[in-house]
Amino acid sequence: WVWEQHFLGDMAERGFEAHALSLRGHGESDGRVYLPFWSLNDFLEDVDQVVATLDAPPILIGHSMGGMIAQKYLQYGPVAGAVLMGSVPPLGLVHTGFDMACRNPLLFQQISLVQMFGPIFPWADSTVRQMLFSDAMPEKEITRLMAHWQPESMRAAMDMMWGEPPWHRHSSVPVLALGTDQDKFTPPNLVEATARHYHGDVRILSGIGHAMMLEPGWRQVTDAIADWVDDHFLQGSEPAAVGTGAVEYAIAASAPA
Repeated sequence: WVWEQHFLGDMAERGFEAHALSLRGHGESDGRVYLPFWSLNDFLEDVDQVVATLDAPPILIGHSMGGMIAQKYLQYGPVAGAVLMGSVPPLGLVHTGFDMACRNPLLFQQISLVQMFGPIFPWADSTVRQMLFSDAMPEKEITRLMAHWQPESMRAAMDMMWGEPPWHRHSSVPVLALGTDQDKFTPPNLVEATARHYHGDVRILSGIGHAMMLEPGWRQVTDAIADWVDDHFLQGSEPAAVGTGAVEYAIAASAPA
């Protein structure tokens, strides 16, 4: 659902064949009752199934934990490129968690509880605002979006806790690490580290929070992605885009919806 708000329509208007993948246990996909037990490999199978239906290797677009799914898929899947939006870094969630615990230990604890219990956590609304959005996000819109919120797979989170050694670089395709200056979950320093890991490009956008595809400034994000695709792929032969995210993984990649 996060990609349906703005991204899918905008990418279609730009001439891209865009697909949003809903991972098992997310959105209206089957398997919600087993969500705590779905693994990272289970989600990779979901990506495999969607990519197999496409006529050409896609550009995977992964947001947050969906970015880690996209990174893992880069190791073996047929892809043309990847856009990692506010992604868990290659070294894993432990790197993200340590960085946040040092900067804001209270928010770190609250985020862990929100991911475990979803909107039933007493301070879910205020925690989600701090974690996902900039000050520009209207309160009414946050309240509307909270109706879609759900817990995340704890097993998949554990699978993503530890990444890979920094000398392992599996990407032979172009990679864009996309971040924002108001992202409290994946701040610019971690986004830049991800770009260095893959010898990729980096772009840090201003005035936007972690859930960049839902922010009032979302068009900055689609502009950045479209510009990057123009720079790296021939006009008129752009690959399809598939999406993934943590909130819902997104446009040409792997996504819980």
